[in-house]
Amino acid sequence: MLEKINFIPFLSQTPTKINVSGSSMHPFLEENDKVLVVSATKETINEGDIVVFRREGKDYIHRAILIKGGKFYEIGDNQCAGNWETFDQPLAKVLIVEKNDGRKIDLSEGKQRQLARKIASFQKIRYKRLELRKKIKFKPLFFLTSKYYRIMEIFIKPKNIL
Repeated sequence: MLEKINFIPFLSQTPTKINVSGSSMHPFLEENDKVLVVSATKETINEGDIVVFRREGKDYIHRAILIKGGKFYEIGDNQCAGNWETFDQPLAKVLIVEKNDGRKIDLSEGKQRQLARKIASFQKIRYKRLELRKKIKFKPLFFLTSKYYRIMEIFIKPKNIL
């Protein structure tokens, strides 16, 4: 499930605080955490950033995993299924997370940037593995052995997989 948020329609470079609802970014973002966001463009988003985007009239917050061909691939940190969605234009970028217990996490800080890149790399590997599974071709080969026909499944991998 995507992360629903209460979004303020007009953003600027002045940080705007919004409330998080949903569990798709758990454990990093939890129900009722607050995030400070600023407006974003395609050029200001990097892989691993947590972004706000709009799909079908609803606003969501997820991690940008892969930027390819002008599209952003996103998925929540808590989502296991290979259900990567794309969006064309980010609305905002999360700068600071205010946890329910009062802690503040600055996402531009060195350790947090490094963690974001690691999470994005992990999710990107999962994405590429799923894409690979779609590309693998199945070719049955038949072998005659004494009294039985045996079907051996051989998977032929395409070139330039990753």
